Amino acid sequence: MIEDKHNEKCLCAFCGNNNFEIPNDIIDAIKRENLIIFAGAGISTEGKNVYKTTLYTEINDELEENYDNTFPQLMTKYCNQPNGRRKLINRINERFDYYKAFPEVDNVMKMFFSPLSDIYSIKDIITTNWDRQFEEKCNCIPIVYDKDVSLIDDKKRKVYKIHGSIDNVGTLIMTEDDYEKCYSELNKNLIGSKLKELLSRKTVVFIGYSLEDDDFKKIWEFIDEKLGELKPHFYIVSPDKSMREKLSDKNVTIINTLGSNFIEKIRKQLIDDNYLLDSDILYSIAADLYYLCLKVHRDTNNLIKEKKEPLLIYSILYQDGLIHSLERILARKTSGEYLNPNFIFNSISTYSDMLKKYLKSGNVFDGAYIAGYIHAMDYIFYLYNVIYNKEDIENCEKIYLYYLPPKCGYNNLEEFENDLKTYKTKKYITIAKKIIKDMGNDNYELEIHHLPFL
Repeated sequence: MIEDKHNEKCLCAFCGNNNFEIPNDIIDAIKRENLIIFAGAGISTEGKNVYKTTLYTEINDELEENYDNTFPQLMTKYCNQPNGRRKLINRINERFDYYKAFPEVDNVMKMFFSPLSDIYSIKDIITTNWDRQFEEKCNCIPIVYDKDVSLIDDKKRKVYKIHGSIDNVGTLIMTEDDYEKCYSELNKNLIGSKLKELLSRKTVVFIGYSLEDDDFKKIWEFIDEKLGELKPHFYIVSPDKSMREKLSDKNVTIINTLGSNFIEKIRKQLIDDNYLLDSDILYSIAADLYYLCLKVHRDTNNLIKEKKEPLLIYSILYQDGLIHSLERILARKTSGEYLNPNFIFNSISTYSDMLKKYLKSGNVFDGAYIAGYIHAMDYIFYLYNVIYNKEDIENCEKIYLYYLPPKCGYNNLEEFENDLKTYKTKKYITIAKKIIKDMGNDNYELEIHHLPFL
């Protein structure tokens, strides 16, 4: 058994030490959508707690060097071999493929990326990393080329990949020549201008860099050159306790912890401030309700085949609305948008206005679907508050699973079937029969579904 030098009593950054403060400036910047994350390899595949060795170490040992090269110098030596650049790109791809094959490795990186994805108001990220972590885990749109800057919606979450992306291997910045060309172009291209704007007017937090990191040195030179005395106060998150002393002459605040500890503590504070919903609660509710609605939907389709009751079609359409609403909440998990209470309220309001228009025009087919779509959002927010506030869940309202137009919802099948027997609104009975006929389903043998379109 290998002895671990860290333990539960250890207070170092690597053991989850939370004995650090989050500056109010950072929290305020997040709430104003004014925070930039500048991310290095330490929060991704090159973190000390991810792989046994770094890419630098592997290449150094293969070339039998003495650890006295900078990263770009070492990569230059490797690329100078026959087919060296191609071999290096293959090595990088192999490292990235490895974490995808082993969830245990990937889960270490998720400790940073998952809480970051929850914080919906962090819209701009700058990174020197080549991998696809931000795209895959935080729903970021990559900015690699100048033309990307002008084509992307500002409301979307973006990652500026200033050292290229593994998706475009020709963009990778690895060697000394690459670095020289990269920072020369940043001095004059559109991405460089955008970086200057972001760094000068927003609150910036560096995470995943060390002072020995060549990427960090180059970035700092770029910032000094471009911003000079106008350079704002920056924050650096690092487990290296000596950083405060090393950067004592810089206009920075050092937060001594791991990037994952830092982001998770911010997430929890935003939840406590009621700015952010707790993803652990919300997505668990959504998943449980999703599987419940799928089952009820199958049962209702079987029921309409058995009873040949056209009015059941409204419940089937309504249940499709429930299912698609819950599917979207789960599918948009990496964007964090449904953790924003205002986003949910605005979505409910928009669809409620739409429902009124559909019902007024007599379109009860789509109206039943929209009613389900709205109720899923409304109910999930209601149940979230019950659980978050530790109220008695046994006595809370149940989700409405059945529907009769124009606005009758039921959470109990027996009650629904009783009302079904006495339902006399001829208009909606006629429409239900017409819908069945238009579907070519007079014998009720086909399953009925509403596609996720209006």
